[in-house]
Amino acid sequence: MASVLHLLSVLHDGKPGVSLGGGRKGESYYEYEGGTTMSADVFIHVFEGIDENELAIFSTPMKKLSRELWWEIYNKIQETPKVWVGEATWWDDRNVPPTITAVMEAIGERLPVLDDFLFERIMAAFRNENETGYELAIPNVVKEFLKAHKGKRLFTFIN
Repeated sequence: MASVLHLLSVLHDGKPGVSLGGGRKGESYYEYEGGTTMSADVFIHVFEGIDENELAIFSTPMKKLSRELWWEIYNKIQETPKVWVGEATWWDDRNVPPTITAVMEAIGERLPVLDDFLFERIMAAFRNENETGYELAIPNVVKEFLKAHKGKRLFTFIN
């Protein structure tokens, strides 16, 4: 299974960026060689309505795929049930809230089934201190989403 973190390098050619400021959700812009990007939103998705091969598309550089296929699968992923976890920028570790790192590590890349242990690991991530300035989800919103989807497979996606 391809890393969803790879989506950032696919879209931005993996080039390091320089902050251009911002501060409101979705409005922190970064300049890199070849363009400007903004902070990314991280979501927990329920794995339904798509297959593993479609998720793996994001390990393929966008320039090697047809734009139509890439966008078709991207839109399919966006239609899966999801909950926002928070925002981050991966240009350096100081811009990734520990909550985001912990959630992504808990879920990993193997599409785990949401059981009690995984539920507790995800919720424990929201007890981490956030000194990055990036916004995080309200824990109870994530909790209710997870309760509604217990027993289903999950994945994280960076948008």
